[in-house]
Amino acid sequence: INHGIYLTSTATNNTVSGNTTSSDFYGIFLELGSDTNTVSGNSGSANSYGIYVDASISNSITGCTYNSNTIAGFYLINGASNNLIASSAASSNVYGIQMQSSEKNRIRNNSFNSNTQHGVYLSGTWNNTFHQNTMDSNGRYQVYIDAGTSSDTFQKNNIRTSPTNPDSGVLNATANVFDFTRNMWNTTDSAAIRNRISGAGAANIQFQPYRIGVVDTTAGADTTAPGLPASVALVLTVTLPVPVP
Repeated sequence: INHGIYLTSTATNNTVSGNTTSSDFYGIFLELGSDTNTVSGNSGSANSYGIYVDASISNSITGCTYNSNTIAGFYLINGASNNLIASSAASSNVYGIQMQSSEKNRIRNNSFNSNTQHGVYLSGTWNNTFHQNTMDSNGRYQVYIDAGTSSDTFQKNNIRTSPTNPDSGVLNATANVFDFTRNMWNTTDSAAIRNRISGAGAANIQFQPYRIGVVDTTAGADTTAPGLPASVALVLTVTLPVPVP
């Protein structure tokens, strides 16, 4: 199997930056035990996988772009945990990001758009957080939650369905409850949002409260509560009882 860049099990505390890989099976492969590495500013296309993280922990993957790969832009598997994937993009792959048997990873400030199947595909994952990402116009579902997945959290994301599949927001194939509060669904109609959630566990996707405006997915943005609006005034009207003669 071809690797563009291959970090072996003893590869720790390395920096992999500014590389482009194409036509490999793995663009960048982090083997079991490749821990605490910094992977930044890399890109690639026409690989099977853009970045593949296998049972590795505490890696920082930022500013990477993987488009037009034949399987996934980013793939985490076999207990990959405590990794950060941030400020990156994956489009025109089969999956934007695919995660299997992985836990406690932080996925934030990314865009997973226009992939042929799902923007985010989860199978047997738990306790991962998805924050300030955009999943837009992916061919089937923006988020697909498959069997064995539990306790993953999606907050402050932009979730826009495909024009050709307008109800393809989230599919929950499990019986577990997931926190999808404070996301933007490109509508203010709660009934329309509910129609964009499907699967056996559709009722267990907790989507309220939800955002009515687009989430700023820039790193460091949208992290504090807004101040009071300057244009709103509070007017009190007091009606006094009329004395009875």
